[in-house]
Amino acid sequence: MNRAKIEDTLLAMGVPTGIKGFNYIADAIQIFDERGTDIQITKELYPAIAKKNNTTPSRVERAIRNAFGIVRSHKGNPEVVEKYIGFTNCNNSSSLKQLYMILKREET
Repeated sequence: MNRAKIEDTLLAMGVPTGIKGFNYIADAIQIFDERGTDIQITKELYPAIAKKNNTTPSRVERAIRNAFGIVRSHKGNPEVVEKYIGFTNCNNSSSLKQLYMILKREET
């Protein structure tokens, strides 16, 4: 999947580019595109992102949660946030998978 498309979507949602979660979410979407969404989030996805960015899986999880929290706290664009991740079922796993599925659908 095109990283520019992922980043454009995150920008449209209102995720600040200056936070680590921005890049971690983009990395997660690319990993889903390579390996599928059946991978375990805490045992495979976060460690893969952490290794790529020279950090820990817990910091990756926290940064992603923070990024999603920012856009859901109405600092982001509510219409775009609703379209891609919604305001219910706000855990990282669901949000990442929903974002990936919608981006994948738009790609075709």
